[in-house]
Amino acid sequence: MLLDDIIKDVALVTVIENNNDNKNSKTLGTQRKYFDESLRCFESWRKFYPKIKIYAICPTKATLSKKEINQLQDLDVIYLEKYFPETEDFKYGFFNVPLVMSWAEDNLKEKIFIHTDLDMILLRKLNDSLFKPVLEKKIICGKYDENARKSQRVDFDTGFTIHLKGLKFYQYFWKKVKNILENKDLPPNILEYDTEEYAMEQIAKEGVFSICPIEKYQLGEGYPSIDTFNDDEVKNVYFWHEHLVNDKKEELIKEKIKYSKRLRNI
Repeated sequence: MLLDDIIKDVALVTVIENNNDNKNSKTLGTQRKYFDESLRCFESWRKFYPKIKIYAICPTKATLSKKEINQLQDLDVIYLEKYFPETEDFKYGFFNVPLVMSWAEDNLKEKIFIHTDLDMILLRKLNDSLFKPVLEKKIICGKYDENARKSQRVDFDTGFTIHLKGLKFYQYFWKKVKNILENKDLPPNILEYDTEEYAMEQIAKEGVFSICPIEKYQLGEGYPSIDTFNDDEVKNVYFWHEHLVNDKKEELIKEKIKYSKRLRNI
């Protein structure tokens, strides 16, 4: 597969905080166990890509303990602390991502960056079709399908991206996000919570970068049931998406079982 051939040039780049005093736990009213989620995420990547370089970058004061750092090292994950004072003023931790990724473009050596949220577990190897557009200088970004879009205010799902570092896409993206936040430049139907994804929408419309959307690539919390997928779409699901702390455990267990049965019968 293509990714196996270019693996030395690829890095999974993630943004991490500890379980207890991360920004979103404070502002969303629900505890986000980002470190614990990261272990599930990184273990899944190691299962399918034992040689891929993985970074976990903490941009805030919610750093990891020595024990937690050692756990990441056991998974051959490179943990970096790069404090950005501006994160103190962020309302949501989501804004950490484009900031960190823009920094990574100037400071990490790999040529292709994959970014995922920490609550995304890799279920299978990524298809070559995801990387061919990247090598053509396009930006892969998640997009809500027609069913998922019914419960969203925006089109793009920025928790999953792949891009060539040299394009400096995230530096442009972060400037766009920062400009929207500073100028409160959001339409009435879009919340500050959605700023990151709204910014991606605007970039796609501008045409400065070629955004290549990917739909129906994940299942789980907040996403439509596997019942809305046809057999070809089921075969192209890459991620299971679920926060460790949620109120839909029974529903999600049933969904996992349905996914496994569908996959076996295809």
